[in-house]
Amino acid sequence: MLDFPAIPDPGNTIESVAEAVRAIKFAIETLTSQTGEKGGEAAHIFKQAEPPTEFLNGAIWINTAKGNQIYAYEETSKQWLNTTAQPASGSVDLSPYLLKTGGTITGSLDITGSETIAGSLTVAYKAQIANAGGANTSQSDGSGTMEIRNNGGTGDGDVACITFHCTGQYAMKMHLRADGYFGFGGWSRAAWVLYTDPSNNLYSAGNVTAGSDARLKDDIVLIEDAYEVIRHMHGYRFTWNNRSSLYEARAGKRDVGILAHEVKAVLPEIVSPTMEDPVTAEVYDTVCYEKLTPVLIEVIHDLMARVVSLEAALNGRAA
Repeated sequence: MLDFPAIPDPGNTIESVAEAVRAIKFAIETLTSQTGEKGGEAAHIFKQAEPPTEFLNGAIWINTAKGNQIYAYEETSKQWLNTTAQPASGSVDLSPYLLKTGGTITGSLDITGSETIAGSLTVAYKAQIANAGGANTSQSDGSGTMEIRNNGGTGDGDVACITFHCTGQYAMKMHLRADGYFGFGGWSRAAWVLYTDPSNNLYSAGNVTAGSDARLKDDIVLIEDAYEVIRHMHGYRFTWNNRSSLYEARAGKRDVGILAHEVKAVLPEIVSPTMEDPVTAEVYDTVCYEKLTPVLIEVIHDLMARVVSLEAALNGRAA
């Protein structure tokens, strides 16, 4: 009878697993020395070849003369069990030796190709998702680092959705509906509190505010000649063209607005450039319309002063 040394319980630490592997290597050497390379099936199966024994998430992989074998430690029976042989390269079936429910994987879990997780995957610290093939912003393909899908339906009952949850405190969703509406809301908040429609319009259920505290501002002076500033601007009706891919959703639509080049000549502070157009490589001017409000306020003050002056003159004549 072969003198097969006992293999210790690997426990949950790297040190104990290393001890178990060393014991198995000793067992392989013992079996080989007692039976010889061709002396029996046991030696034929357990004979170690290159590459050496490796760790595989709580199991060991022995490259043998009969192909790669994975041995997993089964807690209930306190035995190392030979699982289905795995290919020399490609994906490895984790199911024979990962816990079916509960349990913890420490370190990194690398998944290549397409995998499906039917239940929940909880990451205690952080998850990093990398796209080795690269992704781009083109409308012509579906490349991306991560794709979130719905179940093939329509309406609010079947959206592609990510949930953000501060456990026991607050939660909210980010979702895309089948008709092209994309936004935030739901769970702790009302649905669709902030969203964009397929025409790229942005909607908010609350106010959109900007910093305005006087303590945050230096060199404060009144806007001079506000009337002259506004006099150089005009309001227009126009049709959007398709010159830029950044605005192609508006192409052909009638609209009203001002012209950035007129604003830039008298109020350059409220004009800023777009990102570079990915198709034409051009950059276009944009206007922050809300910042016209302080100029209009000063125009009103100017007009009010003129009205008061005219009224005083008329009253003087009447007297």
